[in-house]
Order: sequence, then structure tokens, then C-alpha cells
Amino acid sequence: MNRRVFTSKNLLKIFNIYLNRQVNRIIIVLIVLIGIYIIKLVNIDTTNKILDFIERNIYYDFTIVEDRNKFKDTLVKIVNTSKGTIEELTQTMVKYNK
Repeated sequence: MNRRVFTSKNLLKIFNIYLNRQVNRIIIVLIVLIGIYIIKLVNIDTTNKILDFIERNIYYDFTIVEDRNKFKDTLVKIVNTSKGTIEELTQTMVKYNK
């Protein structure tokens, strides 16, 4: 049986691995935040659009009625286009079989 013995040396290794992962995550988050800050400082039209897009996704107001209507309209559009495609395919198959 291979049981892991939790000695102080093993616990120190586990703790160091955990700290290294956390430090790496913090560095990545800081790089992303610095990148967003630099984009904000540049103040170009495209960067303003990017920042507006990010802000809209962060502060998204969820309303059931509006989101349901958007979802329903999208589904209806998909069904209508797929229905038209299926009808076209069946017509071509009927013509092909005759």
C-alpha cells in the first residue's frame, strides 16, 4: 500500500505548490487589469467600443421579459431558416426521384 505520509517536509512541498499556483493566478489577473488600463488610457474609438462591450457584460441587467423575447425571436429565426432549408431539400429530392 502506498500511503502518503504527511510529514512537515511533504506539507511544506504541498504548500509551496499551492502558493506558486496562487502567485501565477495573481500575476495573470494583474496583467489583464494592466492591459485594460492601458486600453483605457489610449482612448481611441475602437478601444472605447471594447471598453463599452466589457462594461455592458459586467453590468448586465437581467430582465426575464426582454431576455425571453430575444431568446424566442432567435429560436423562431433558426426554426424558420431550418424549415425553409428542409423544404428546399425535400423539393430537390422529389425532383431528383422523378
